[in-house]
Amino acid sequence: MNLFTLGGIKIGSTVIKGIQDSNLNNALEEILLAGDGNPDPTFAAIGKLNPAIDFTTMAIKIALGACGIKGCTLAAAEMNLCRLENLAVRKSGSFQFKGTVVGGFLVPVSLSVSKFGAATLKYRGVLLSADGSAMPIALTPTGAVLSGEGEVTEAYTLGPVSINGQTLDNVEGFDIDFGIKTEETWPNGLILPTDSSIMTRTPKITIKTTDVVNTITLGIAGAAQSASDSTLQLIDITKGGARGSSPITFSIDDGRISFNNIGASHGQKAMTGIIITPVSDMVNDIIAITGLT
Repeated sequence: MNLFTLGGIKIGSTVIKGIQDSNLNNALEEILLAGDGNPDPTFAAIGKLNPAIDFTTMAIKIALGACGIKGCTLAAAEMNLCRLENLAVRKSGSFQFKGTVVGGFLVPVSLSVSKFGAATLKYRGVLLSADGSAMPIALTPTGAVLSGEGEVTEAYTLGPVSINGQTLDNVEGFDIDFGIKTEETWPNGLILPTDSSIMTRTPKITIKTTDVVNTITLGIAGAAQSASDSTLQLIDITKGGARGSSPITFSIDDGRISFNNIGASHGQKAMTGIIITPVSDMVNDIIAITGLT
């Protein structure tokens, strides 16, 4: 029987490892027509397609190194599903359900991390046609296994977090919503998009911490980002060990900082959610990322 499970992802020449989920959605909208009082439709056709690939990975450094907040092309990208073998594990060789992307545009969607757990990074890739008619992805049930597919080679967990240069104590985790909105173009009424561009980028960072004292300096109205950057770090997890010494750092040098709640439940520590809303200083990236090399 044709049974498959999760496989690897490739962007250009880079194999993205540590994949946690992947999905290919054709986003098909149909034209369904009826007339002359007939209750049943008598005409069906394709209105438009807006196909996309979504995936989540633990390979934060590999993925952001290949495709950061400016996005990247999806030409020659691959998405795999591994064929299961009856009474065994998985077939090796050319037994993968493979989608090979002809063209597209990939952007990061969100990053999440909590203490003691591995960080995850979600991406979305819009698939683009060369001319509005040619399909942007080719599917085959006999694709070859990607080099290194199935091996986790890196992982990151929660590191130090600071706001306006002040280190937060007892951070439980943070989420980065990159806030990237793309706009696609369908030429001349054809069914597939040929172009995709970042139209808006409005990131939002949410930090969960029991360090409620820091909300006093922010006040109910919050505060502006000071000359001292706010930073969030991911610390690499050493295979077979504990923590490494090669962090990935996210820095914000302009914007606003506030909190969205302070609360507690019986038998639980008080918690607050600190919100950073970055804005551009027209010099640096709206979120600067270092530690990828």
